[in-house]
Amino acid sequence: HRLTIRERLELFQQLCDGVQHAHLKAVIHRDLKPNNVLVVEVDGKPVPKIIDFGIAKATAQRLTEMTMFTQMGQIVGTPEYMSPEQARGQVVDARTDIWAFGVVMHELLSGQRTFRGEGLSETLAAVILSEPDLESLPPETPSRVREIVRRCLIKDPRKRLRNIGEARVILEDPGEAVAQP
Repeated sequence: HRLTIRERLELFQQLCDGVQHAHLKAVIHRDLKPNNVLVVEVDGKPVPKIIDFGIAKATAQRLTEMTMFTQMGQIVGTPEYMSPEQARGQVVDARTDIWAFGVVMHELLSGQRTFRGEGLSETLAAVILSEPDLESLPPETPSRVREIVRRCLIKDPRKRLRNIGEARVILEDPGEAVAQP
């Protein structure tokens, strides 16, 4: 059935918990996307479960010390959900999952693909070069939620939301929708 914005935000909170749990265990999913999030019913409520850690990378280092998990030049993942650095075959860290979380949020709120292209090359180019259409988010989306999506989808990983837990805290009290100009 169709979920309200509030119900979706609750799912996003739980998804943050799952991603944060992986990151605290020093695991980067690297292919977070709607197809890898199953929504199951638990006690009559929808609960997201992250699946398919097939291309995930783990390290013995703590999350704050994470460095290189992908060999330079190697591109793995689903193009529409890759971070720009992942699409370029550059170093990836937990912020690549934060990017993908932002793409998932954008798509599940707007009902539209965030990055599109005809084929692999055009899709990767869209990820690297185009900006997401934040105006496509529904008017009832709280401004703080819009800000999470924006901060998750900053191209430069150094300027992106640093920890998925930050998004979780904001989602607990997202505020009310504010009319967009």
